[in-house]
Amino acid sequence: MTPTDFIRKWSPGGTAHGLNERAGAQPHFIDLCRVLGVSEPADPASYCFERGLVKTGSAAARTDGFADVWLRGHFAWEYKAPGRSLKEALKQLMLYALPLENPPLLVVSDRLRLEVHTHFTGTPSECHVFALTDLADAEVRQRLRTLWTQPDAWKPRRRNRDITEAAAQTFAGTTGLTPADTAHQRTEALDGGALIPADLPAARRPQAEAIARAAQRLVTLRDAWLNPPEWTERVPEVTPLGLERSPYPDRIVAKPGFEKELAKRTLTQLYNQRPAWLAQAHASLDRAVAAAYGWPEDPATLSDDEILRRLLGVNRERA
Repeated sequence: MTPTDFIRKWSPGGTAHGLNERAGAQPHFIDLCRVLGVSEPADPASYCFERGLVKTGSAAARTDGFADVWLRGHFAWEYKAPGRSLKEALKQLMLYALPLENPPLLVVSDRLRLEVHTHFTGTPSECHVFALTDLADAEVRQRLRTLWTQPDAWKPRRRNRDITEAAAQTFAGTTGLTPADTAHQRTEALDGGALIPADLPAARRPQAEAIARAAQRLVTLRDAWLNPPEWTERVPEVTPLGLERSPYPDRIVAKPGFEKELAKRTLTQLYNQRPAWLAQAHASLDRAVAAAYGWPEDPATLSDDEILRRLLGVNRERA
């Protein structure tokens, strides 16, 4: 089956578009496998349709749920009919994840749209959205093929721990702002939402505030480029059983029609382009950090060797 045949068959007006959820799920998945050139489900123990399970939190003593498709160590996949709620499909998969050995990828689809939700332990969740017509693009097909061949390719570049450590390291090496000084992990919010460590010495507050505000501005500008508000919308994350609301941040998903363009907005692309506003925001943060070290010069005027020499001197003083 060619990508063109696949798109025509499953698009509105196509021969398979009117199939209901149950009737369309397996034929759609099989056709997708053939378009992508990957294997079809054939092993009840590791790669199959209708994988039976007992839902997380269920009191049932026997099977009370079925994942539409399951590939051990790769993904769990749930279908809905066109136009039905993919949010509900994701809720189902969240209940299925634990008994399915916590697959790193949760995939939901209404056959017109496909969402890949990352579910790697210790990393923030990401949502990647593809429209049916995107299958005409060879790069998109190669990307989707890695669901079968290389699931780790979808792993977010930053771990939850990395995000916390990056903030701590911004302050590392400056007296009163080292990780040891702020190990209590309590924070104080500034006007505008930037955070600094709580209970700082009065003499250190100005430096901490300058760093926090510069870092916040950098993140705000960068996020606006990565996820333009006119292209995206925020969707509440699934609420785990037993909680009144989700402890996780909202998911950012593409608005219909912007899926392909949004997929191109990556940090790698941004830093390869390095627009002037990004360079200026980084320079502001660099100056704030240099001031906290007590360096009077603009760090842009210092060579890498000089910066390294000074940092090594700070480490020797702390040793």
